[in-house]
Amino acid sequence: MDSSNHTETKAESEHSAEKEGRAAAHRQHAAQRHGFGLAKRIALAFAALITIVAFAYSIAIRWSIEVAERHLVTNFLEELFVTAVDDLRAGHDLDLGSFCELYGSAPNIKPATEAMTGYKPGFNEITTDPAQFLFKGSWEKGELVLVCDQVGFEETERGIWFRAGSSVVVVFLISMLLGVFLSRLIMRPVERLSAEVRRSVHLIGTDRYRSIDPRLMTNDEMGELARTCDSAMHRLNEALKREKAFTGDVSHELRTPLAVIQSSAELLAMSDLGARQREQVERIVRYSNRMRELLTLFLHFARNGASSKLNADADTVKGLFALMDDVWRDKAAQKGIEFDIRTEATCPGTYSPVFLGTVVNNLVKNAVLYVPSGSRIVVTERKDGFTVEDNGPGIAPQERERIFRDFTRGANATGEGEGLGLSIAARVCDRMGWRIELLPSETGAHFRVTVVDVEDREFKPLRADERGEAGAS
Repeated sequence: MDSSNHTETKAESEHSAEKEGRAAAHRQHAAQRHGFGLAKRIALAFAALITIVAFAYSIAIRWSIEVAERHLVTNFLEELFVTAVDDLRAGHDLDLGSFCELYGSAPNIKPATEAMTGYKPGFNEITTDPAQFLFKGSWEKGELVLVCDQVGFEETERGIWFRAGSSVVVVFLISMLLGVFLSRLIMRPVERLSAEVRRSVHLIGTDRYRSIDPRLMTNDEMGELARTCDSAMHRLNEALKREKAFTGDVSHELRTPLAVIQSSAELLAMSDLGARQREQVERIVRYSNRMRELLTLFLHFARNGASSKLNADADTVKGLFALMDDVWRDKAAQKGIEFDIRTEATCPGTYSPVFLGTVVNNLVKNAVLYVPSGSRIVVTERKDGFTVEDNGPGIAPQERERIFRDFTRGANATGEGEGLGLSIAARVCDRMGWRIELLPSETGAHFRVTVVDVEDREFKPLRADERGEAGAS
């Protein structure tokens, strides 16, 4: 491989990693602004805890006040009753204040009503309107009933409740401010570690990768987490570098002998051969072409998919379909399968024939392998990508979840195949940020690939466990 091309590829790969890292950081910050991050949840949890404690404390104080109030009012009425009896015996004028009045069997006082005499001796609280305190007692000339209006006591009670409620509000506000401060203090090392990990992750496999800042590896739980993350990413970086080097070297070294095999097979096919011999030679040519496509794909993967040459021959979805139409139609015709290309809507943008062609080719090849003679395969361009569907035997429900895994072949598979076609298509989609789904279908298999978000929403590829459970739209 040319050293200048290698240097260019490495620089492009590192630039792509940095760009991706910045984009991920921007998305995370945006999510933190618009959502409830860990810091906000800590602050809210702290404020909620303090508020609940304050509210419970207020309830306890209120209950204590009510108990104390009942005791004090009882003592007050008892003392006032005794003073009133003493004044009656001495013939003095009664001084009961503006909220209390004495009823009963005594000169110069109102007789007690029937309702008053119905209460038990001692302290009584009347909650009906008007709310009153009543103390019933006796002396040598009969029964006396002391009645006091609760207006004064109610005003005091409302004041207590207002101060208690205000205290809860004040405690909540103070706890919110304190919670925000403490959450920021707690989350500061977490955010620093997160930023370091995010930076390192997007530089894994490049020459610019470096370990996590040693200042974060403190002698506490966060330091232990930082050391664990650093160790894991270091091992991943070394493994990825070895994998990329191996994939690139193997792909590059195999291109020359593969080209020799392919050209020799093509020359041999032009010779005077028997039917059986020509079939075998054509098979060699067919599979050498497939190997060449795979080597090209793997070589681009080894270069991190960042080469500017990758899109040199970029074309629209419709244009790529037109270029590949003859190949697909011939493959389908060899097995007696009807093949059709349709346009539901125009998909905007241009795409690499290496990547998009690999996805479509593998989906069509998968359909050709599975469906019997006399079936139909339809490739449809959509406004957001394309679909590949057939009317074959379909995919069993128990196979849907693992259909995109390596070396997975359906029970109805026929002909040649290694079970890698759908897996390779899924990997390409993951690398390019596309979505590949297996949609529910009454007959046959129905695959949908989404390459562009036409509604300008945040576009997220599906997880591997979601591809086989996608719903039709």
